[in-house]
Amino acid sequence: MEVGPVRFDAAKANEISDDLVTAMTFFGGPIELVGKPSAAVLKKFGAVFPKPGLWPRAIDAGSPAPRLWAVHVLPDKGVSERLVIVSFPGARTHTEADLALPTGTGLKRTETTAADFLEAIRH
Repeated sequence: MEVGPVRFDAAKANEISDDLVTAMTFFGGPIELVGKPSAAVLKKFGAVFPKPGLWPRAIDAGSPAPRLWAVHVLPDKGVSERLVIVSFPGARTHTEADLALPTGTGLKRTETTAADFLEAIRH
């Protein structure tokens, strides 16, 4: 499936939630930023761009709005390779099968909320 670009008018937002910042990070298409952002929004964008190397996969992909994700974080400056289970508000409880690591990878697994995701992968 091809993903088209998204336009975000930064001038119309006084602040953005950490959940939205994580969702923007997972988005596979281009994001066009227009308008002059507030200082708070500009600071949040610093966590999104440039995007860290991620391979997000919706665990609950059959739902209208996936809220539970398995994210393979690729190694990068200040980021170690790992699998992170990320839950957005309203996510279902995950099962042991959701948390299974790919065999033979040696990946570490961590869990976090969407709001804490970007901070969690940089430590």
